[in-house]
Amino acid sequence: MRPRGVPRALILVVVVTLLLLCFWADRFSRALQRPVVSRPASDASLNPVLHREPAVQEAEAVPKVSRQSADRRVEPDVVLRQEDAVKHEEHAVGDGEIAEVSQDSMESAHKQQPGSTPEGFEFVASIARNKTILIIPVNGGWHELGVNLWCSLQKVTKGLRSEMTFLAFDDTAFRSLRRLSLPVYMDPLISIQAEGAKEWGSAKFNSIVCSKLSAVLHLQRRGYTVVLVDADVVALADPLAHLPDGPDVVWSWGGHYDPTGTPPAKSKRPPSCHEPFTLGRCYVNTGFYVVRPTAAAIALFERGERECFSGRPTVLGDKDDQTYMNEILKAEEGTPKANYQTACFNPCTHTNGNTFFKYHLPEKLGGTGVTVHANFMTGGAKKRGKFQAHGLWDVGCAAAAA
Repeated sequence: MRPRGVPRALILVVVVTLLLLCFWADRFSRALQRPVVSRPASDASLNPVLHREPAVQEAEAVPKVSRQSADRRVEPDVVLRQEDAVKHEEHAVGDGEIAEVSQDSMESAHKQQPGSTPEGFEFVASIARNKTILIIPVNGGWHELGVNLWCSLQKVTKGLRSEMTFLAFDDTAFRSLRRLSLPVYMDPLISIQAEGAKEWGSAKFNSIVCSKLSAVLHLQRRGYTVVLVDADVVALADPLAHLPDGPDVVWSWGGHYDPTGTPPAKSKRPPSCHEPFTLGRCYVNTGFYVVRPTAAAIALFERGERECFSGRPTVLGDKDDQTYMNEILKAEEGTPKANYQTACFNPCTHTNGNTFFKYHLPEKLGGTGVTVHANFMTGGAKKRGKFQAHGLWDVGCAAAAA
């Protein structure tokens, strides 16, 4: 019964009002209970002093990337099909022109890719404002060396600190680096999990180094100049201060002998120790290089990726990115396919494991050098020991990353 004298319409209005208030109160309560999603580290957090953050929940920290197996990435032809939405939007360009992709087509393609998160290509776009990006590929077995490299870069770089990032090849490395507030992304087009891949020449190791070519290629197609630096490198000076302008690719030298002496029989003449870089082919090292997003360079890296994942036998017997890329460059030299311009950095400033630790360059020439790559030795412990013996191991970094 309704109270005497109260109109039915008034009662109806009161009831409807109460129901609406209950509905919106419930929506507001649910909104307050939603978890806050972790975002990529901001520029303010990219500093040389590492600090740990509380462990991020796995659902927040790890991009949801579709993965096929524990030690093998998506085959190159599958990756190319996944990228069709982007690749078909590229303008027809000449050999020396930049391959550009429209922002609309990029965003549309990203929405179609499983695992495309703020920690993927969008994160790269947020920090690489001048379309140049320095990437440090790491997995769970190598992230400690990578953090040591990061701290050396932070000490010597000027003005481009926000344009450097780690590329994580597994969830372990991604979570570890995020806890240190370091910039890191995972390529949503690469499916690989190889936390324990430390030993050079192993199948898992080869899957990682071949995937480096894929990661660089994906960035090239999006218009980036890529500076790739392996985790077992230390920076002595700013490697970004004087990037070569002109060549499609500039590699570090991979020779095992003293470049200031007489080359061994049948060995190709090394690059000059008196110029920043030397035009022409040399025996390249894929642990440090700069590649531009030109049509010719993209085609070269597409061939490198296909060869690397083909697993075909090589002259040296190795099946890594460096071996395949050197064979391609040698086979194409002087042919129409070699429409790219390649060069090599000064081997006495951008040193490798022999030129620095064995032949004492650039100290022998009275210089200071730019980079030291601890190759020509296997295993993280040996590399770390060499760095420690020469004062190139940042103890603070090592403690934070352990």
